[in-house]
Amino acid sequence: MRGGQVSAALPRLPHSGSDAALVTRMLQLFSVLIAAGLFLACLTAYVLENYTVQQRSYGGAGEHPRGAQPPYPGGSMDNVFWFLQVSDIHISRFVDPQRAPDFQKFCTETIDVIKPEIVFVTGDLTDAKERNRIGSRQYEIEWQTYQTILKKSRVLEKTKWIDIKGNHDTFNIPSLESVNNYYRALPKTFSGSHGQESKNI
Repeated sequence: MRGGQVSAALPRLPHSGSDAALVTRMLQLFSVLIAAGLFLACLTAYVLENYTVQQRSYGGAGEHPRGAQPPYPGGSMDNVFWFLQVSDIHISRFVDPQRAPDFQKFCTETIDVIKPEIVFVTGDLTDAKERNRIGSRQYEIEWQTYQTILKKSRVLEKTKWIDIKGNHDTFNIPSLESVNNYYRALPKTFSGSHGQESKNI
């Protein structure tokens, strides 16, 4: 600042030949990119408008050559069946007394509506937890409840029933021959396909 006047540096504008040439090249490149984008957009629109994907024909009436063979069920329901998979029933002596009635409802109403060919019950049939939810042990009453529901609902007469043990069903069981292995004892009283003893305890 001199004599009360303020001087400021102005931005340098391109004035040399090399700077002007660089700006010109950048504008040319930008124009080429815009033109290429417009060309591709027009080409895509043309292809979509004039070409369609034709469904492959396999001969008579467009049928698949293996249409009548498994695993293709064809037009009928002869080769289709329903199955159900349920898990973690956790019938408990201490927690949530509604679990047993809910399981009984499943064995009667749900099975009667869906009419599955087979039901897979994949573990934790019982809770096997103590009242304090810290300790664990096998309670015979929980297994009796499970068995009673199956018998009263007559579900084993309606479908094939396959259940396997979960970790709760093996709490405090040192071996398959343990007197507390109530799962091992139950299948002897069941009909149908129930109760193949798991090799894992």
